[in-house]
Amino acid sequence: MKPPRDLIPSELRPLLDRGEILALGAESLLIKHDWLGLPAVYKIRLPKSYRHPRLDERLRRARTRREARALTRLPEWGVPTPALYEVDLERCLIVMEHLPGETLRELTERNFRPRLFEELGRLVGRMHERGFVHYDLTTSNVLIVDGRPHVIDLGLSEDTTDPEDHAIDLRVFERCLESTHPDVREEAWEAFLRGYREERGEEATDTVLERLEDVKGRVRYV
Repeated sequence: MKPPRDLIPSELRPLLDRGEILALGAESLLIKHDWLGLPAVYKIRLPKSYRHPRLDERLRRARTRREARALTRLPEWGVPTPALYEVDLERCLIVMEHLPGETLRELTERNFRPRLFEELGRLVGRMHERGFVHYDLTTSNVLIVDGRPHVIDLGLSEDTTDPEDHAIDLRVFERCLESTHPDVREEAWEAFLRGYREERGEEATDTVLERLEDVKGRVRYV
């Protein structure tokens, strides 16, 4: 599970020996290790050899910046996330709070709880109401801590007030339910929309759902 050491900045390589690797994904490496005596997660965005080096560096820095900014702003809006401890754009590194919990995907596979999807709908509605989209909204990117959803993995997030962008955010989540949780997808989607509508109101929600149908129709006939 360990990545090649030469992909990691030399100053961060000791983390591989001292820390616990939590995940190695397509974009980043997550290592659990202390930060000033606090349990923390070190997220390192790894270079991709198939991209031009300059483009790769620009993308990794931009996503690191976006995620750090989101981790700062979302809690101010009442959207729980891990606390941000440190960001280093030069090394494409974020250090954040380690939250003990499991993903909504893991929990739903074991014990489906509609209340969590309704609460997540409220949180996403709150983000959209403030002109913010996640763009990678899946049950794997929601952490359940003490019974509450926390939003994670925010590197693709953007600021936008366009209802179509909000609809695309919802479509990503709807597709996740269809592919990952087919047995409960209808009930989960209905619960999510109840929370979303409660947060955004009828008019804004109906506008986004109309755009969602447009998006689905365009994809269907491409």
